[in-house]
Amino acid sequence: MRGDASQSTAPNATAVSGSVSVDRSSKTDERYVAIGTSISMGWESNGVYDASQRLSWPALLGFATDHGISLPLIQSPGCTSPIVAPLGGGLRLSGESISGSTVCASNDAGVTLPTQNVALAAALAADAVQTTPEAATSYPWFSRVLPPGTTELTAALSQHPTIVSVELGGNEVLNATSGLVAPGVTVVPLPYFTTPYDALLDALEPTGAKAVLVGLPADARNLPALRRGDEIWADRAEFASLHVDVSNDCNGNQNYINVSIKSLNLAFTAAFMSSHGLPNPVFSCADIPGTQDLVLTPADIATINGYARADDGSHQAAGRSARVRILLTRRTVRCAGTQGRAVQRRQSDDVAQSVRVFHLARRCASERAWTRRARSDCSVGDRRQIPERAHIRPVQRARCRWPTRLATTCFRRRGCRKR
Repeated sequence: MRGDASQSTAPNATAVSGSVSVDRSSKTDERYVAIGTSISMGWESNGVYDASQRLSWPALLGFATDHGISLPLIQSPGCTSPIVAPLGGGLRLSGESISGSTVCASNDAGVTLPTQNVALAAALAADAVQTTPEAATSYPWFSRVLPPGTTELTAALSQHPTIVSVELGGNEVLNATSGLVAPGVTVVPLPYFTTPYDALLDALEPTGAKAVLVGLPADARNLPALRRGDEIWADRAEFASLHVDVSNDCNGNQNYINVSIKSLNLAFTAAFMSSHGLPNPVFSCADIPGTQDLVLTPADIATINGYARADDGSHQAAGRSARVRILLTRRTVRCAGTQGRAVQRRQSDDVAQSVRVFHLARRCASERAWTRRARSDCSVGDRRQIPERAHIRPVQRARCRWPTRLATTCFRRRGCRKR
């Protein structure tokens, strides 16, 4: 379920002349590292190269660094090579057909891996924790971002960051925009996301780094790739100019269409059929249940939204909000406890194309955050090492056990850690 590596969310590859100018005069010297997917990597127009990487949102924001962050820049024509305008030309930057690319150029001269952006197109949360370049044989760009034998997580930790952005979860549900919303087929079941995601945050906790958590859109209808059927009907004249006939079933239709794929496919089909004197293809907005027809009904949208909401709910159920708080309201609050720090949520309409909201959170390190005492929750063998007043936080109601079932020990005021 690696949807972001095969879908394009931008119309063309953007050439950059010169460097991006960002005023950092008032910033402090933080060490920022980005973990994530194509959205953080700088994937654009179904490919990636140095020009698009320089426009990735981590590169533009920098998060309190007093200089630009280092990037795993890939030489032109990229890896995979992006599609270029005009789309009617059907070509990529490399000169390859729009149908696919096998090119994977080397890194720019002077790039030393890992850099401060270790995000990878197609990455699931599980990949961020456990997949190395050697294991990602279908995704050659992994080796352009990560040193041999490392994962996104280990590459990030090796740089001793003071602030980390974590943008994961989109690929777990992205394939549902194919029109088929099916757990285990086009949607990764929630436990297969939350377990590695929790493990990643648990690994970041001892570093003391501040966490920036990038969440999924609250409403899938806001995804740039989707348009309502009645919007397609309103644009029927433009489709007609491309030799595509819009069906009457789009008139007043409230289904959502994945235009990033369906419109392009129809446009190229129409060009071929027109050149051969064949009838125009028809753009239908009707849903065909149980198929990947690129049409989502309002019920499908509600199901996808439910998966996005379940992510936050699972963290709260496990007590995760006591450590890294993910807020759902636009305001500044304070965590419970004697040492609670301000937690602020920022919202941006277009920080990245398919991410509408990201959450900036600081750890709440207080005794009240740890809700159980170690002496009552740890094994007998560990009790002798734990002071009477030490506290731990329960994880999914288990006794000092992680979702990954790794052996753990308890230690003073910090809960459980891997042995």
